[in-house]
Amino acid sequence: MIGAHLGVALLHALRDSMHGITLWLVVMLTTSHAGLVVITLLALAWARSLARRDPTWRSTP
Repeated sequence: MIGAHLGVALLHALRDSMHGITLWLVVMLTTSHAGLVVITLLALAWARSLARRDPTWRSTP
């Protein structure tokens, strides 16, 4: 859970400090189906790594 919070905090800090670059990356990645697939796979991999590290994470409602 702490890893998830730190990840989100890192993403927010990155977005705030590099607004133009982040906006460009989001537009470029989400304008195609391939970009959406990449983002989805990254999110699933992150969730899986969190579940493997902390077994109680799976039982969280």
